[in-house]
Amino acid sequence: MQTPVDPRFFVAHTALNRVFEEASYLARCSDNKTAMRVRPREHAVRYPYMQVNRKDRVSWLIFDLDHANSLIWDDAGLPPPNLIVRNRHSGSCHLYYAIIPVCTSDSARDKPIRYMKAIYKAFVDRLKADPEYHGGPVAKTPGHPLVAYQGIAQQRL
Repeated sequence: MQTPVDPRFFVAHTALNRVFEEASYLARCSDNKTAMRVRPREHAVRYPYMQVNRKDRVSWLIFDLDHANSLIWDDAGLPPPNLIVRNRHSGSCHLYYAIIPVCTSDSARDKPIRYMKAIYKAFVDRLKADPEYHGGPVAKTPGHPLVAYQGIAQQRL
């Protein structure tokens, strides 16, 4: 039986809709972290793991928390994430922060990329996030039945 698509992906001006709209048309996805399949995003959202940032553009800063404190952002004095996507069994989670998209292609400007990376590193340190994760290429799919997700903030960093 195929996993149904959460209808909230198609509600305009929501974080879930932004995940869907900003994902590659052909996104990497899978039932595990390998992301071996490439599917249209309409099908990729049915998998527990999918590529949410495009190959040449970062629209989300995603942090992998291997601890169960998904509210550490509040303790650290950081802004709230747009989405918290939590493993129902282990409590580990991904925090999704929407940003103004940063071009990362070969023709991209260096300063915006360096600035984004500096922010990412500072957040990793304050969140006690996995420093080896680097935001992808795949992340837990918000809205998938195997994970619990919570939308918090609507604004971008």
